[in-house]
Amino acid sequence: MGEAVSFMPSMNPGQLRGALRIEVARRSSGESFIRDQFFCAPFHLSKPYWTGSLLLINVVNPTAGLFSGDQLHLEVTVRAGASVLLTAAAAARAHSSGDRFAGCQQIFKVEQAGWLEVYPELFIPQAESRFRQETEIQLEEGAEMFFVETLAPGRVASAESFEFFELSWRTGISYAGKLSVLEQFNIKPDDEVLRPLRKVFPQFYLGNCFLMTKRTLPVEIISKIAALHQHERVRVGITKLRSAGYVIKVMARDTLALSSALLSIRALLSEIFPNLAVSPRKN
Repeated sequence: MGEAVSFMPSMNPGQLRGALRIEVARRSSGESFIRDQFFCAPFHLSKPYWTGSLLLINVVNPTAGLFSGDQLHLEVTVRAGASVLLTAAAAARAHSSGDRFAGCQQIFKVEQAGWLEVYPELFIPQAESRFRQETEIQLEEGAEMFFVETLAPGRVASAESFEFFELSWRTGISYAGKLSVLEQFNIKPDDEVLRPLRKVFPQFYLGNCFLMTKRTLPVEIISKIAALHQHERVRVGITKLRSAGYVIKVMARDTLALSSALLSIRALLSEIFPNLAVSPRKN
């Protein structure tokens, strides 16, 4: 296992240090399987399911969420020719954490001709929480990936919105040894950068989609994704990366609008990437 990244808070007795490591390979028959795995609380894996085209792995977190100083480390390796859909059964939560951050480090590696989709449930930062996440993704030439990140403003159903203390999010994606994407933000509820966004949707939900591929999307597919942009419910934008792939941004007024937009994006892209036709919610 790799060491925690430098921004992670130091551990105190009683704080949680969870880990998950999965290596998925391809049999000569074409079926993908878990060749090696390790996990400890709060991570748990439900029984993997071969859909006929990819291996669906559901990561379960049986705990209430992350508390002050908790750290998670997740590492997934997809070997050459293997295909994986990594999803989750429930939303991830960060709870009140005082002056200490909870943290998560994620590392994904996809070898040549491998396919990885990461499609989690919502991340919900609750009142007075502090959370930092770093994601590192490395794809070899010829690998492909659809990676989704989501963010809720808080427990909106409990009349709690933008009451977290601080969020720090960093995502770096390299393709064929070259950096393709580097996104980083640090936000607090009273930051000026949130004001124009909250004028659009006072309690907005965010979705980031990274489609990494050397293939070029047909103009009609790009147009259909852009057409999902609806002023009263959701805003959608798509940008082609210089090296390989596309970034699709979604901002929605509520969780149903975000979920609907993300599923519509998957459905449209499945015309080119059949693996995206597989439901991410089979348990």
